[in-house]
Amino acid sequence: MYRANDQIGPYTLVRRLGQGASGLVWLAERRGSLLTTEVALKVPFDDEANLESINREAQVWRAATGHPNVLPVIEADSYDGQVIIVSEYASGGTLKDWLERNGGQAPTFESAVRMMAGILSGLEHLHAKGLVHCDLKPSNVLLQGETPRITDFGVSRVLKATVHTKHLSGTPAYMPPEAIDGHLSRFSDLWAAGIMLYVMVSGRLPFPQQSMGPLMLALKEQDPDPLPAAIPTDLKRVISRALQKDPHRRFESAGEMRQALISAALHVSDVIEADESDQIDRTGTVVLPRLETLLPPIVPQLAPSTRVNEKDGAEMVWVPAGEFLMGGDDGERREKPSHRVFLDGFWIYKVPVTVAQYRLFCAQTGRALRHAPPWGWQEEHPIVNVSWEYACAYALWARAQLPTEAEWEKAARGVDARPFPWGGEWDRSKCCNSVGVRRSSVSTVGTFCEGASPYGALDMAGNVWEWTADWYEETYYAFSPADNPTGPFFGTHRVLRGGSWGNDLVHDYRTTTRVVCEPVVRGGSIGFRCVVREDNPG
Repeated sequence: MYRANDQIGPYTLVRRLGQGASGLVWLAERRGSLLTTEVALKVPFDDEANLESINREAQVWRAATGHPNVLPVIEADSYDGQVIIVSEYASGGTLKDWLERNGGQAPTFESAVRMMAGILSGLEHLHAKGLVHCDLKPSNVLLQGETPRITDFGVSRVLKATVHTKHLSGTPAYMPPEAIDGHLSRFSDLWAAGIMLYVMVSGRLPFPQQSMGPLMLALKEQDPDPLPAAIPTDLKRVISRALQKDPHRRFESAGEMRQALISAALHVSDVIEADESDQIDRTGTVVLPRLETLLPPIVPQLAPSTRVNEKDGAEMVWVPAGEFLMGGDDGERREKPSHRVFLDGFWIYKVPVTVAQYRLFCAQTGRALRHAPPWGWQEEHPIVNVSWEYACAYALWARAQLPTEAEWEKAARGVDARPFPWGGEWDRSKCCNSVGVRRSSVSTVGTFCEGASPYGALDMAGNVWEWTADWYEETYYAFSPADNPTGPFFGTHRVLRGGSWGNDLVHDYRTTTRVVCEPVVRGGSIGFRCVVREDNPG
């Protein structure tokens, strides 16, 4: 039995965090001469230290890594005969802890929706990789700030469609009816997500039976207990569909459930008062004219010009001063409303910062590269596993800055309000993505030349999510300055832009899409690029 301050290989145990399906989890530190890194270290139970099963868990976890809502694995190894699995440490505890701190349920409907939307985004990523978690529950979701991150893949399976197993998999209270007969598929995870959402908005389980026999009977034959009357009808519909007995009557995908949830939340929260100038359709719903139809036409931008940052050798493209249309009225609430923004001219890196450039930064500043992603460090790949703070440190060293959200969006879409850097229609051949195809890593920067933005910037869609300088505020667009906006004055999360190699939803690659992330998060799908705010010498 291990105790605090015991050493396992390069890791020093600090305190127990809890236990998963197959082992104890410790907070541990890897103490280097320049940097101490906190990690979560899983030690399998002595009587379950089966190398084959541990290796399977590590391989599944490695395949799952690469999304902000999935906790990334760092390594699986054996030190002096002790097998361990090491992952990033999420300091916010579990979703179960969060619920208990708030009296057993989410403090608001909005917070429940925000939390579940992140979990569903992580499930989209898993399912796109052919993985099913099989044990999704509040104690298997960790929080980095307010960002949910799915973890514990000891029960997870690699599935082609449906798996048949002789053993019950998962936690009974979150187990779907079909699991009783040994059938598991992606729909099983959607059931568990529906149970979690039910708990978050009501503070109780939909099937409260304590004994296994009555619970199995209820799962098979009974309806969930009714939700409280105070819960909005649209939110009830989402939960009801997720908890259909027939798996094929549930949502088709985690992405569809996520969009339905967001739409339900918008319908609940958006109360629009019509005046005589509003248009009203046959159902009585107010239809406001899109902002784009109220704006005068915008002239095309100039051909791109380039220069090199002498500090790190990065090629940069020039984005001239002027107005552009920021945001979109047909996207998520956080992207609304469309609004005019004026920006001074600036230089932006043509591609994300590479491993080679970051390695130079580390060498000159005495820092160390973090653990390599599953595909290893390749010099012309974009750097990943870098927190917002480390990205800022790099920018300072390079005599540059992280782009504001406005700068990033203008560099990506130009001044004609295009939804993708290359134009108006989605084309998966023009960026590094997982829409309709399963990728396992980033690509060499600049590979997809046909996906260039109007100013010649590459990889503005796909490859890696990119840190921006701004704090996040969902309604910031409603009151942001019209000239050179720099984001809210404070916050808890920063904004990521651009989509990554692992995303399978077209929406994630739009120039207006905003994803929020706690600044300390590092992951195999997160990188950055820089800007230099100087006048164009030409």
